Formats: sequence, C-alpha cells, structure tokens
Amino acid sequence: MTDNNPFQPSDKVYVDAPHLSVRWDSSARCVVVEWKAWTDSAAFRAAYDVILDAIRENRGSRLLIDLRKARVLADEDQKWIVEDWGPRSVQAGVRRRAIVAPERTLPRMISDSVRRRVPVGLLEVRAFGTLDEAFDWLSS
Repeated sequence: MTDNNPFQPSDKVYVDAPHLSVRWDSSARCVVVEWKAWTDSAAFRAAYDVILDAIRENRGSRLLIDLRKARVLADEDQKWIVEDWGPRSVQAGVRRRAIVAPERTLPRMISDSVRRRVPVGLLEVRAFGTLDEAFDWLSS
C-alpha cells in the first residue's frame, strides 16, 4: 500500500464524500478512514457510526484513521470519541487502531490527547507519520 494509491479494486466503499472516505481494504483486512476536510459535529458522529457498520459487516478487528487533513475537534466530540464511540468500537470487534497523525499542530495535539485517553488494555492504538507505516503495523 502506498500513500499515492489508497484504493484497490476489491475494496468496498462505504462513504466517498468531500469531507471523508470510509472503505474496507480487503488486502489489509481493515477499515480505512480518510478525513479530507472539517465537518460539523452531527456529520462527524454519523461518520463514526458508518465506521462501526463497516467493522461489523466485515468482522474486522483493525482500523486505520488517516487524520493528515484533520482540523480541530470540538471538546464535546473528543469526549464522545473516548467515552461513547471508543467502547462501542471495541464491542464491534476493533482490537488495533492505527492513526496517521494530522499535519497541523493543534489537530495533532488534540489527536494525541484523545489517543492517550483510551483506557489501557482496551485496544492497541498507535500514531504514525505515513499510511505505509500504519498499514505495516496493522499487518504485523
């Protein structure tokens, strides 16, 4: 997998919108999420529910979230990710979450803060600088 060719012919696309793409990567056997632009809280939370649907449908245990283009995440959405969505993702089967770090400083700090708030032992969460590094870790 390379940063220049994110889609494969056998992938199932759940969302391909201006702000977000969500797909099942059949070769890596993981759900891949790419945030492309800012969106409001309702669309943000709806997107994460689609991610859970993709995990369940494919009986996936690995999730890659590409936040390179991410913008600032509201405090209430940060709390929702940790306290609501995170536990539901584990119940859906997620065991490993790879995050490609945001390019901008403030979103990167927020992403790191959210990642550190995941309870120890709940799942493995790691941050990476590139898609290739994230895919390599998920595949190991």
